[in-house]
Amino acid sequence: MKLISFNHAGHAQAGVLLRDDTIVPLTALGFAPGGMDALFDACRERPLDAVLSVLRSAASVADGAIPLSDVTLTAPIPRPRQDFVCLGLNYRSHAEESNRYLDKLDPQDVPTSPVYFSKRASVVVGHGEGIQAHQQLVRDLDYEVELACVIGRTASNVPPDKVKDHILGYTIANDLSARTLQTQHRQWYLGKSLDTFAVLGPWIVLADDISYPLHLGIRCLVNGQQRQSANTRELIFDLDYIISDLSRGMTLLPGTVILTGTPAGVGFAADTPRYLTIGDVVRCEIDGIGVLENTIVPTAYDADK
Repeated sequence: MKLISFNHAGHAQAGVLLRDDTIVPLTALGFAPGGMDALFDACRERPLDAVLSVLRSAASVADGAIPLSDVTLTAPIPRPRQDFVCLGLNYRSHAEESNRYLDKLDPQDVPTSPVYFSKRASVVVGHGEGIQAHQQLVRDLDYEVELACVIGRTASNVPPDKVKDHILGYTIANDLSARTLQTQHRQWYLGKSLDTFAVLGPWIVLADDISYPLHLGIRCLVNGQQRQSANTRELIFDLDYIISDLSRGMTLLPGTVILTGTPAGVGFAADTPRYLTIGDVVRCEIDGIGVLENTIVPTAYDADK
């Protein structure tokens, strides 16, 4: 079962996408108006199992269903209440290619503790929407396909074996990065956070629909050419570790989005760097979740040059 956000008849809504490509709005299931935020509020007020039971009942709702063909999908969480929590260098293959790029003495040196950082996510780009090139600022725009996890139950001091009980579902992220901005500052925040650099979609697949622990193929293609290919089993720090570690001193509220890291094959690490430019189509795929595809477009101030 999939959770989606969408525009229909001029109104932004959220709902459950059924197998027959019809949508049951969350309001038809008794959730308050307010899109996906209303669902996250319900997850704070009620046990997650109870919320999931209501979502599962969507298949029996006869009235108010909307054909998928009548709506426009948006990012599943269009305006998050907080920035994304991200992990860097969380696939050995990507850590090694990054070390080679940075001329580290030991290219096989990998993190012994998670590398956490945040990504500005005041507005999130969804499937089919444009990613702005920011050409006046960026000459090295890069892609990073990532598995994103959405928290569904308040998590505080969660032991690793209880992490699964706190996950609402999963979606696909593209962690767009302006490499020069990322590396010229001591923090990665600016280079990861320009407008439209938070890309998420096309929906949230409920956690119970995917076997745990996650062993999902993950890929990125640019203009049809495969650039990244791996499996989420290759994460250095898996979700059990990540969520337990973060929750030891930080309360993770429902709606928290965690980007788990990208595998090898990013543009900056190629023998001849392969950065994105206007018109490029970036396709991110994760087995069991779907496809997130976006085109690089001019930013308004770029077009005015």
